[in-house]
Amino acid sequence: MQTIRILPNIRALLRDGRESEAIDVINAHVDVVAPHIKDDLRYIKSSDPKTSLCLSKIYFVLEDYQQAIEYALRAGDLLVDDGSFYYTSIVYHMMDSADIGGDDRIRDFVLKVIGAEDVDDSLIGYLFSIKAYGLLKEALVKYISDGNDCRRLLDLLISLGEEEGCLKEIYGMLAEIGPGKKPFIFYVIDAYFYLEDVEKVKALIERLVKEDILLCYDVAFYTEDNYSPEIEVADQRVMSILSGEFKKKILGAFLLEKNLTSFKFLESIARTRTHYLGLANSLMNLGTSNDTLYRNNADIFGQSSEWAKFSEVASIGMIHLFNSNPYEILKNYLPSEVSQKEGGALMALGLIKAGTFSEEDTEYLLYFLDTEDTLTPELAYGVCLGLGLINMGSANREILNKLKELSKVDRTLLVEASVYGMGMLGLNSWSVELLEDLRTIAGETEFERVKRAVGISFSLVLMFSEEMFYDECNASNGDFKNYINELLYDKDSIMRANGVLSLGSAFVGTGRLGVISTLLPYINDGDDDVKRAAVIAIGLVCCDDRDLLVGTLEPLSENHNFFVRAAVAVVLGLFLSGTGDKVCTNILEALMYDTNSLVRQSACIGVGFITMQCNPELVPNYKRIIEKLNRLIVDKKESGAVELGAVLGRGLSEGGGRNIVFSVRNMSGITSADRIAGAVLFLHYWYWHPLISMVSLCALPTTVFCFNEDLEEEEIEIPTSSRYNNLLICLPDIKKARRFKQKPKEDKEIVIESPSVLTFGSRCTIKQREECGIDAPAILFVKKKK
Repeated sequence: MQTIRILPNIRALLRDGRESEAIDVINAHVDVVAPHIKDDLRYIKSSDPKTSLCLSKIYFVLEDYQQAIEYALRAGDLLVDDGSFYYTSIVYHMMDSADIGGDDRIRDFVLKVIGAEDVDDSLIGYLFSIKAYGLLKEALVKYISDGNDCRRLLDLLISLGEEEGCLKEIYGMLAEIGPGKKPFIFYVIDAYFYLEDVEKVKALIERLVKEDILLCYDVAFYTEDNYSPEIEVADQRVMSILSGEFKKKILGAFLLEKNLTSFKFLESIARTRTHYLGLANSLMNLGTSNDTLYRNNADIFGQSSEWAKFSEVASIGMIHLFNSNPYEILKNYLPSEVSQKEGGALMALGLIKAGTFSEEDTEYLLYFLDTEDTLTPELAYGVCLGLGLINMGSANREILNKLKELSKVDRTLLVEASVYGMGMLGLNSWSVELLEDLRTIAGETEFERVKRAVGISFSLVLMFSEEMFYDECNASNGDFKNYINELLYDKDSIMRANGVLSLGSAFVGTGRLGVISTLLPYINDGDDDVKRAAVIAIGLVCCDDRDLLVGTLEPLSENHNFFVRAAVAVVLGLFLSGTGDKVCTNILEALMYDTNSLVRQSACIGVGFITMQCNPELVPNYKRIIEKLNRLIVDKKESGAVELGAVLGRGLSEGGGRNIVFSVRNMSGITSADRIAGAVLFLHYWYWHPLISMVSLCALPTTVFCFNEDLEEEEIEIPTSSRYNNLLICLPDIKKARRFKQKPKEDKEIVIESPSVLTFGSRCTIKQREECGIDAPAILFVKKKK
């Protein structure tokens, strides 16, 4: 009340021209008097810093923040951090204004203020939001030099960079900072490749050979695992890593030596006379090079014909995934000039040599495209898929032209085969020209299978193209948006499904809620193919976020449409392979008892994925689930669809001799295009069973290695718990033994205890890695022990 009494004095001082005295009085009581003197501010004529600061405070109280900021800037050096509410608030309002853009004076003041602050996540985030890349670069350098773990922060910056169309600036900044220690150096490698500066990668590796050979091995392994570059260096040890030979050798040896597949168990499956024994065998022995079952049961496998034979021969490639001499393995199946033999062998060749870009293998496969008159559908598929696998993502124009010519023939299956090959070659290329070629093929055909293959190829070409949707400087971004929108609203249901799948592929792993909200309405589309594609697309978008994936798909597991329930089952299983996720395990177990055969089939496959490397201690209902799968295999009353699901599920649960999981992340823990391609192709097995073999592209051996400077084995010991025993639950008896014939007792459950200490080449499951704190890729390079 006493403060109000001074208002007449303030007004008198202002009207008498005694501004300085009036300002002193106002400053002492500004919070109270400001609302009462707003009409008297016209008497203030001075613009000196002291008066400007007072006016800023008055307008701040009046909540006229624009004027408050203007006068605060005029106050100059008088605007200092005095710990007051006014100062803190006016700085925050300036930061908001700088974020929106506009006045350079505000931006300069804010940068001056935050330049004196300690570097933390929020500061770096703000610098990014106002695009202050110079200060952001300095802040990052300090943040990293202080010993902070930068991975989560850099992942967020890169994700935001994609969304806001400034990824080039982010990577440019990282490249300018240059390589440092792990893990920052890996982000710099990513920056070099994004900026297409492979020479800097080569120069870095050559420098590290001399300065830090162990870090050089880490960089070389990361580079090969993510980019498969054509880099040559003089050091043969580093070269073996860059070429992929080192990785292939150690993983192949690990899977062969540690193979826990029970051939007695496989023989018990063979006694059920199932048609899917070959697939189960290939999954259980994936990467192990052990094809004993094929050689010992030639009578069973020799009975298959046409596409069943194609699938069985192609699946041999899964067994020999890390073999260095595929021609020797496949010599009895590969076609030649005088004999067509098995097209599946060419697909097997592609699986073994996937992503190698081998000119020799490519030339061998291209030979068969020149024999169009005698080219059978099986051979065409083998050639096209083989070419696509070997040259995946290369966008090789010569091969694409060959496949384009094949797509013009008047033979539906050959056209479909060529389309698959074109999509795999164009993986992650974002090629507008290739998209137009595929669109032309779709427009000229009436066959659903060709259109569906075109859709899969669309999704492969557009994979990881999120940044193209935000990059306004790129002329292609409008094409991509319009292209997908046209598909999403197409009257043809298959083309709509293609659009849905392409949208999910473009935003794979981003978790973008806006994209998910766009996809969810297609769950209610009038066509089942569109519904299924929507679930797969949502899975792709959410595949890097377990909570988002489960939270989005769990309600759909109770959807009234069986296509939706089936898709949910297999998508959850694939993207959570080997985790033993309890929520999803319960969902999938319930779906195993669904009334629809397709849902039961998909649930069996899903639980096969999710229970890999698990046991009853990790998954409480593990025994019940596996016993249910076993019963479905031997139960002849079940439909063929459920039988396929049960056999596949059982093969998956024992996959790779219990030494692998299937993951869209590579050994470095990065979601990779080739693995996503394998997932997309596999998830369309419902339409064409040979695509089941494509799941091998997602195979991830789970082990731990340690090498010294000479790439020689170095012993390690990592304590672990005893929760990771291997339990094999055998099939029930197919028929009862006769009373007078004593049947030998066989153990129905076989337990192989896991060691309490992880050593060189031990199996190290996904859960064990988390427990022991082992970072990807679980290949350690250390100094040689003396």
